[in-house]
Amino acid sequence: MNYFVIAHRYTAGTNCNLGDSIQSIAVEHLLQDCGVQKTAIGRLIWEELGLPSGHRGILIVQGWFGCRPGTFPLPICDEGILPLFHGFHLNEGSWEYLADNRAFLESMQKHAPIGCRDLGTRDYLRSLGIEAYYSGCLTLALPRRQAPGNPEGIYLIDPLGDIEPHLPAALRDRVVRLEQEGPLPSGKFPMSDEDIATVQSMAHQRLAEIRDRAALVVTRRIHIALPCLAMGIPVVFTFGQPENPRVSMLRQYLPIHTPNDYPTIDWNPPPPDVESEKARMVLMFRHRLQTVERSAGYPTKRLTEEEERQAAAWLDAACRQGMASPAFTATTFSPARFSRARFSRAHFIETAFTPEQLGRLAAGAPLILFGAGAAGIQLKRVLEFFGFAVDRYCDNGVADEDSRTCDGLPVIGFERLLAMPAESIVFISTLAGFAAINAQLVTAGFPAARMAGSPRLIDDFSHFVVPSKTPLGSPGHATR
Repeated sequence: MNYFVIAHRYTAGTNCNLGDSIQSIAVEHLLQDCGVQKTAIGRLIWEELGLPSGHRGILIVQGWFGCRPGTFPLPICDEGILPLFHGFHLNEGSWEYLADNRAFLESMQKHAPIGCRDLGTRDYLRSLGIEAYYSGCLTLALPRRQAPGNPEGIYLIDPLGDIEPHLPAALRDRVVRLEQEGPLPSGKFPMSDEDIATVQSMAHQRLAEIRDRAALVVTRRIHIALPCLAMGIPVVFTFGQPENPRVSMLRQYLPIHTPNDYPTIDWNPPPPDVESEKARMVLMFRHRLQTVERSAGYPTKRLTEEEERQAAAWLDAACRQGMASPAFTATTFSPARFSRARFSRAHFIETAFTPEQLGRLAAGAPLILFGAGAAGIQLKRVLEFFGFAVDRYCDNGVADEDSRTCDGLPVIGFERLLAMPAESIVFISTLAGFAAINAQLVTAGFPAARMAGSPRLIDDFSHFVVPSKTPLGSPGHATR
């Protein structure tokens, strides 16, 4: 029997996200813990999961799923492949888009029960009549680090906003700054197989560095925080939306800090003990894997009879009650979140622009996106869908004499931005760098009346699916 984990062949306009690879590393670890030989574990490409792969075996379906232009992940093509959904997250921006898609619904029904990474995904699938349970994220099952010696690094990995001034003075000279997302190492698209292997190696190195050197990790990245909990590393987790269902697993173990409470953060937090939850997750994964293997006529025995009874009881309770842990008594899913009101033109305009800015844009003022990355490209497409014309991008990584373009538009440097006409509007189009760019513009004397956008808006619309005239799953469709 062959087994497959997910790898990513990132498309032009998207960043390399080590969190995706860290989740796949956790799955590989679990498979090997189940007795699967490393040589029996292969990779299937996320961007192509909806297409025939030519392979046969079991695919562990976990991580972020949604619909992106030029990709084909859903519904997963099961020609020769048995999908095991465990740790599956479906982005909210795709919910309404997928709810009426027969191929998607039939595929999910066929492979239910669906193990969901978060409570929002679970409750959304249940609202469609699909049996689903909360499995949590498999990165929490990574092994605890051995006696680490005396690690001293204070790792800041994409924390939300400007948190460093709130660090105690004694910690500031030990700070190590890292980013979870960045450009593809080779800078070339489409990614080669060598690029995919390089990104996987980078993720292994990142985990090893944190394991061996981190005394504390401060992050807004879910797939940094959860592996740190698994390894026994203290974490300060920052996030702009504590009620977001994506962080439901972290709420069980950590306070979720917003910038408002940065002055009161405990900078010496004890690492929570997650070993009992980890043992439950490992047992549940073994049970689900054994069930799928046996359905394929492969008579494995990965559990004792007592373990099998225990895991079956847990799964039954999770499917019926939905409570993987008594710490969860409610979810943030509701019909209101499922509606497109949150993704409406009215909501976007009200959040993005002031009435004065709308008047300027209606009169023909140039609209410039500051940030020529994946978020900027997505926001350009959303703006165009809502009837706004984007004039160009600005990016700090561009010299003014460059002739770079992004998604068909010119990209200018910061100095040229400052020389643009006085009526132009600048929309900050990066989430991770929002605060820094805002401060940069203010320091340069850029008028606040010409600055648009908000971190919440960027996060809300980061994976919003711009409706297509072609139904999902049809041959000419641009998304998978």
